[in-house]
Amino acid sequence: MTELQGIRPTTKRLVMDLLNEAGMSTDHWRVRRRDGRKVERPSSNGAYCYEWAFLEEGVGAVVCLWHRNLQSDAGGVFTNFNMREVSSGFESAAGLTPSARGRLSSRASAMDVVIQKAFRTALPLRAIICDGTIRDLDSKTGEPPLVKKRILDSSAWRIEFYDVETGRGRLRRGGVPRKFIDQKSLEAGAISSVTDVRKLPPNYLRDRAVRDAALVRAAGHCEYCGDPGFETISGSFYLESHHILPLSENGTDERTNVAAICPRDHREAHFGKNREQIRATLLKRIEEKERLLAAGDDWLAP
Repeated sequence: MTELQGIRPTTKRLVMDLLNEAGMSTDHWRVRRRDGRKVERPSSNGAYCYEWAFLEEGVGAVVCLWHRNLQSDAGGVFTNFNMREVSSGFESAAGLTPSARGRLSSRASAMDVVIQKAFRTALPLRAIICDGTIRDLDSKTGEPPLVKKRILDSSAWRIEFYDVETGRGRLRRGGVPRKFIDQKSLEAGAISSVTDVRKLPPNYLRDRAVRDAALVRAAGHCEYCGDPGFETISGSFYLESHHILPLSENGTDERTNVAAICPRDHREAHFGKNREQIRATLLKRIEEKERLLAAGDDWLAP
């Protein structure tokens, strides 16, 4: 039996029970969202039970995945996703009523937000594997979607990559997350935080948290050319952190001014004849990425 065959569900469990099994609280399922009244059957609370992704700060995230959408390669089981495209697809689906389009589009968007938040904050990720029927969105007579079997996968999952600009990404079974490093990570005695650099001139202060945030945001792909960084002998993925507007020119050590780029583009950004064009492109691109990330936090608000 292959790994993919081994995680196909054979029983149907309640979503509420599976979330509890994953260590997440479902106390809020026991009351109605609007009037606060107690719910007689909390596991069927429509405000929650039909969602596709769940997140609890400091605990983790759980996403619902169709077994039929999972694939397998040399690295194990994975699934590619773009919930923004799924959301748009529901909005224009000919086989759905307007209210159904809105509900399904909203759930897809909410799943995108959960994945984005889990990726940014390195939250543990679990997967509920579902099996059943999925309706053709353009068919008005097709069989309605129905989950016939559902389990919580015993293995943790990880977000292999996520592009904040497009929403495109990949989830892979196996809970060891990718580690991203830069040139400072490899330096002996590398500065670890702002508190370590108080003896340096103020305009040369560097915060490791800012570099780490840029590396996570890039997800292993150069934020200028888009090519992947190389994998080191330790298994980490390497890009170089770069102050777009140099500190020597009064640039700030903030996320909007730090990009994670490949070594070639890093050298060209400093010494190439096109360095001004590279600077302008990076400033615009990083500003937009950070704007989208900030909007993602807003979407999570109740």
